[in-house]
Amino acid sequence: NGNCSLSGLENQCKKMLSSGEKKENVARYCLDFICKTLEKMTENYSPVLPKDKHYDILFIGNSFTWYHDMSIYRFYNIAKAGGYDVNVTLIEHGAARLIDYVSGSYASEAANAINSGIYEYVVLQEQSTTPLTAPSTFHNAVNHLTNMVRQKGGEVVLYQTWGFHPNNETTKSYGSVGNMEIALRNSYDAIGYDIGAIMANVGKAFTTVYNAHGLNINLWIKDLYHPSELGSTLAAYTIFASIFRADPRIGIDHNFGSDRNQVLIL
Repeated sequence: NGNCSLSGLENQCKKMLSSGEKKENVARYCLDFICKTLEKMTENYSPVLPKDKHYDILFIGNSFTWYHDMSIYRFYNIAKAGGYDVNVTLIEHGAARLIDYVSGSYASEAANAINSGIYEYVVLQEQSTTPLTAPSTFHNAVNHLTNMVRQKGGEVVLYQTWGFHPNNETTKSYGSVGNMEIALRNSYDAIGYDIGAIMANVGKAFTTVYNAHGLNINLWIKDLYHPSELGSTLAAYTIFASIFRADPRIGIDHNFGSDRNQVLIL
């Protein structure tokens, strides 16, 4: 996850010195250890995507992707402001689960889009509680859609959703916004790391902002689970950074009608 503790190395170096090992040998061991650690930490690092090509991106999901035109307006404009030539397509149906795009009412719509072969990235967003209540259904749908996408040369991005508003009854059953989000993230990670998907941890971003600022930056609307405009903006920035591996804070100035100071916090 990008974090690293060197306390074990410190203890080992102290042990070597106390046993009479030469200082230059301890120094060599320390440097070798750090080099190997850095190599392991960066082995999956991918550089920022180039700006000299066109990107077609497909979003498949439900209202969590549609609200406030998160994909076709906010994400699109963030990418354009970042210097990328993009085209964004949205397939969305209220309360839809990913399995509905595999074998349900919307399967042909999803298949036709994916099989067109034009999309470099396909962003998948599961119904907000299915990863918790029916993880095998969620994982099977992701596997199926991923196989379809990769047969056409594309990559899958998993859009992990968030813990609901702290006053939501489902959130209360988990004890906190963070606890619900961690449970969701664990379900997304279980399939995401298995298939090697790009992870867009929007839920984690929600938790980070909520833990730091409480409801002073309200990421939910009055129904206590759909995103506010700020929530949709945060989702768009997170997905942009996950796909393009670029820092959305650099050279991108989009408030989308929200308070500028609050957007800067996001």
